[in-house]
Amino acid sequence: MIVRKPAVSGLFYPSDSLKLEKKVKELLETGENGKEYEAFGVISPHAGYIYSGKVAGKVFSKVKVPDKVLILCPNHTGYGTDVSLFPDGVWEFPGFSVETDKEINSFLINQSEIFEFDTGAHLREHSAEVIVPFLYYKNMKLKISVVCIRTLNLKKLKKIGEAISNLKDKYNENLLFVASSDMNHYEVDDISRKKDMMAIEKIKNIDPEGLYEVVLEKNISMCGISPVLSLLFSAKEKGIKNAELVAYSNSGEVTQDFSSVVGYAGIVIY
Repeated sequence: MIVRKPAVSGLFYPSDSLKLEKKVKELLETGENGKEYEAFGVISPHAGYIYSGKVAGKVFSKVKVPDKVLILCPNHTGYGTDVSLFPDGVWEFPGFSVETDKEINSFLINQSEIFEFDTGAHLREHSAEVIVPFLYYKNMKLKISVVCIRTLNLKKLKKIGEAISNLKDKYNENLLFVASSDMNHYEVDDISRKKDMMAIEKIKNIDPEGLYEVVLEKNISMCGISPVLSLLFSAKEKGIKNAELVAYSNSGEVTQDFSSVVGYAGIVIY
C-alpha cells in the first residue's frame, strides 16, 4: 500500500493533531447556518489556513460531504504526468488518515487513457492536501481520489470532464467533486479583484470556454484553471445551471499589504 506523507503540515496548517482538528472545526463554524447543498461540485482555495482558511471553511460548511470525493488539483511542482491519478493507498495527516477510493480509481483508469497512476505529481503538491481536513471533519468515513492536472489543453480537460460526468452517473449523490484553485496572484488589490470577478462570473454561468478565454485575454493568474475547467465541462455536460459564490477574500485582508495580493474564492456548483 502506498502511503502519502504530509508535505505542508506545520507550514500551511497545524502539525499538532489536536490543534489541526480545533482549527478546521473553527473554520467550518464560520459558515452561515442553514441548509447544506447536495452539491455537484465545490471550488475551494488552497493557501495556508491563515490566508484562505476562512473561505474554505465557509464553502465546505455549505455542502454535504458524501463518502466519496474526487479532488481535482493543479500541479505546482512540475513533477509527474499531465493527468496524474494517485494510486490506491492512504494519505496521512496529523491524527488521522484517509484511504484512496479504489472504485473511483478503477473507474477512471478504465474510462480513459488520459488518466495515469502516478505518485510524483502528488508527493510535494499542497493543493489537494490542505483541502482534505475540511472534508474529513465533515465526514470521517470519507474516501478520496485525487487527480493532479498539469495541462491547459482544452481537449484533454474536456476528456477529464466527460470521464467524471460518467463517474457522477454511477455514484450520483454519493460523490462530490472538488476543484482546488486560488484566484489571481500578485497584483494590486483593486485590479486583482476586478480580474477575479471576471473569472467568477464565467464560473457562475457554467461557461468553461468563456472562463478559458477571459483568463487568457485578461492575464488572470488563476493557478487552478485546469481543475476548474474540467469541473465546469462536466457540469455543463450534465446540465448543471447553478453556481453560488459563497465567500471571497484576498491575502491583503490578512497581511494588510494590498500592493500584491492573492485572491481566494469559495463556490458551490449545484
